[in-house]
Amino acid sequence: MLDSSTAPGRVGFGPAWTAESLTIKTGALQPARGLFWHPAPGSDPADDICVHYSFTGTGMWVSPRQRRWAVLLTNKLYYTRDRQPLTAIRNTFRELANN
Repeated sequence: MLDSSTAPGRVGFGPAWTAESLTIKTGALQPARGLFWHPAPGSDPADDICVHYSFTGTGMWVSPRQRRWAVLLTNKLYYTRDRQPLTAIRNTFRELANN
C-alpha cells in the first residue's frame, strides 16, 4: 500500500496521492485533518501515524515513515453505539501495530 514498487501491477494509491492525502489541510483548526486522515490520537507526531475511523468502528492506520499500515475491522453498531469500549480496543491495536 505504501510502496508501489512491491505491487504486482498498477497500484490504486501511489506515493504522490498518499503524501497529498496525509498532508494537513485544516490549518490551525482542530482537530487537524488531511483529506480523510488525521494524526492518530496518542501517537507522537514524529512517528508520522495517521488514522481514518469509520462510523461502524473500523479503523485504518498508516505511517509512511515507518512503512507500515494496519486495518482493524469492527462493527460497533451491532451491540452498542457507545464509543469508549471500542476506543480502548483501537488504541491497543494501534500500539501493537506500530511498535
